[in-house]
Amino acid sequence: ARFPNDVLIARNLLVTYGRLADNLGGPYLSRNLGDTAQAIEYYRKALGIAERLAHADTSDRLAKSDVATALMRLGITLERPEDVEESLAALRRSETLLKELQAGDPGNPRERRSLIIVYEYLGHRMEQQGKREDAVNYYRTSLEISESLVAKDPTTSSTQIQADYKALALVYAAMGRRADALQFAAKMVSRAEELAAATPVNNYSLPLPTRS
Repeated sequence: ARFPNDVLIARNLLVTYGRLADNLGGPYLSRNLGDTAQAIEYYRKALGIAERLAHADTSDRLAKSDVATALMRLGITLERPEDVEESLAALRRSETLLKELQAGDPGNPRERRSLIIVYEYLGHRMEQQGKREDAVNYYRTSLEISESLVAKDPTTSSTQIQADYKALALVYAAMGRRADALQFAAKMVSRAEELAAATPVNNYSLPLPTRS
């Protein structure tokens, strides 16, 4: 409030709002307090700051990335049936910005890591609208990018691949495509067993204490 034009302070506040939202109830972080309404409120605050900073300097790549990230987190949290259209709008804006950023720096995997989440949740929203074929296409796109990232860097977290397998298994089951559903369910189980045997990690790939 005292220094409204200080970009560093504004961005620190943006990040703080995002972290608060993650821990309050954002699905981006599985261990949260389950308060979706509060999470949405803080994601909106983060988005507001991000958009203001991006508007102030259209050449600022980080500011554009912050907008894309805030839109992604807001879009995946807006999961009620009445919020589907707003969720889709946020996710598609995020997709557009992430693609623009990726085109400007194709060797940087950061945007692709965000895109896999955007595509997964675009698939979920398509399912909510009864558009299962569209959902399959989004899930497969998310899976293809996830697999390409892991192939290029085996140390990359593979939890997203498991999420895509699960989504595909469930949507194929709902479509009555039994063989496809079983195929991806089996892959999901195999991936889960691999992850269970590995060192536990949280959503931010930070080591968790091992159990004795």
